[in-house]
Amino acid sequence: MPKVGDKIRIIYMEGEPQYAGREGTVEFIDDAKQIHGTWGGCALIPDTDEYEIISVSRVEEVRKIVDSLNAWINYVETLNECAYSDSILEKAYRALEKIYDEMPF
Repeated sequence: MPKVGDKIRIIYMEGEPQYAGREGTVEFIDDAKQIHGTWGGCALIPDTDEYEIISVSRVEEVRKIVDSLNAWINYVETLNECAYSDSILEKAYRALEKIYDEMPF
């Protein structure tokens, strides 16, 4: 069961297919144990709906990697060896795209 403040991703919400994939922060849990948050007007029902808690520490870890990779890219862009730096930059940008595609930002 998530706690107030946890980040979650909705996998399935009964009767509300448009909510699949939405993410948000748990704002409160009512007396019926329904989970309310920033993903929209519907509450999650724990025994009916499916969701996952997003690990904030994992998000922070990836952000640090992305920041380091961006700093490295900025350095490589200053090199005058165009063929070498272009090849490295292309690989770095592909790595960044993959990270961003997989992250729940």
